[in-house]
Amino acid sequence: MWKQIVDYTKQIVALAQEISKSKADIKALQEGLREARQEGRDERQQVEGVRAEIRDIRQDIRDVRDEVRSVREEVRTLREEVRATREEGREVRQDLTLAVQRIAFEMGRLRENNAHERENLALRLETRLQQFERRLPGGTSGEQETEENDG
Repeated sequence: MWKQIVDYTKQIVALAQEISKSKADIKALQEGLREARQEGRDERQQVEGVRAEIRDIRQDIRDVRDEVRSVREEVRTLREEVRATREEGREVRQDLTLAVQRIAFEMGRLRENNAHERENLALRLETRLQQFERRLPGGTSGEQETEENDG
């Protein structure tokens, strides 16, 4: 987008130079017309040619003016788009930051949950092993303790 803005700016400068040159040409042509009248040269073709050139130059100036207005409007639109894009970028960055923070929080919570689950599984396994040992014949320390407490 910046490249387009720079290109449009260069075009505006070039067009302004053309306008300035055209104005100088108009003045020169008008001066030539005055000189022709003063010297009594009333050559109809030459005068009409100069007038036609002046009309053409004036039309060129109008065209350049319209083009400058168009370029200005495009530059204004591009600037607004740049502002909007920057704002969208800020919003996206904020959204991404929040999403990353949520993911980090969830990952921490999942780690804690997994640690608790592993601990619970280990405790259940230990409980099952103790229950299994109590059922074994020959009496284990766990079974003997139970019998001594009962007896």
